[in-house]
Amino acid sequence: MHPRAISIYHSPDADDAFMFFAIAEGHVKDVRYKISLHTSDVESLNNRARNEQLDVTAISAHAIAYLDDRYCVLDAGSSFAGSDYGPVLAASRPIIWSKTPRIAVPGALTTAALALQIFLHDIGAESELVPVNFDDVQKFILEGKVDGGILIHEGQLTHKEHGMICEVNLGEWWFKQYGRLLPLGLNAASLALGSETLGGVKELVARSIQYGLEHRPEALRFASEFRRGLSAEHLDRFVSWYVNDRSVSLGEDGREAIRFLLERGFECGAISRPVNPTFI
Repeated sequence: MHPRAISIYHSPDADDAFMFFAIAEGHVKDVRYKISLHTSDVESLNNRARNEQLDVTAISAHAIAYLDDRYCVLDAGSSFAGSDYGPVLAASRPIIWSKTPRIAVPGALTTAALALQIFLHDIGAESELVPVNFDDVQKFILEGKVDGGILIHEGQLTHKEHGMICEVNLGEWWFKQYGRLLPLGLNAASLALGSETLGGVKELVARSIQYGLEHRPEALRFASEFRRGLSAEHLDRFVSWYVNDRSVSLGEDGREAIRFLLERGFECGAISRPVNPTFI
């Protein structure tokens, strides 16, 4: 019996690289599957998943609202903001909300964009959202093309070094507002794979993440190839934020946090219909 070919897509970021280090280096495998790994920025993957049938892919938690008829959420591979960290709404100077500011977001389907819309709804403010590539957000802010922007990935740690201020930390705000962690990225898998394969792939991803956590120095060295200028200290901190026991398994509170995000998005009008994602 030949192994089944499975393509897995993830972002070219240090936290995702850490999660898939053990698969990429052959430390964790399953003889039933022939795994190929591919990288692309998460907003591209959000859109590709809407238009193609990718086997397994990283997506934003927001994006599952548009994919739940074809994809399930894997129990392994998710990233959450914490009570004191997460996507940063940064600016060169304080944002004047009464003037409908222009805010750059790292893609319309990112969770950062959804969290911003919920934040604006809750404070009774409006803004013009300007979707740009995630690595252009900082440039748009510094060049004055927008009044502020949502920084994800390394920008959460380095924005002050570039003369920007944090207007709102959306992870911190979300936790204070709702008493829950904000889900950011998920691993989604095509329902067409079938229940047996979905379960097997989920276990493989969970084992890969667990291996990385148990062999942290080795996994960090691998992830450092994707650190985009982060210092070793910042890299370690960033990975600690977004790869942990919750990445190995969501748990019921993690699943509930995802459901709550999507419900809140629907209630404030950012998502057009109720969403009930399937979890594997």
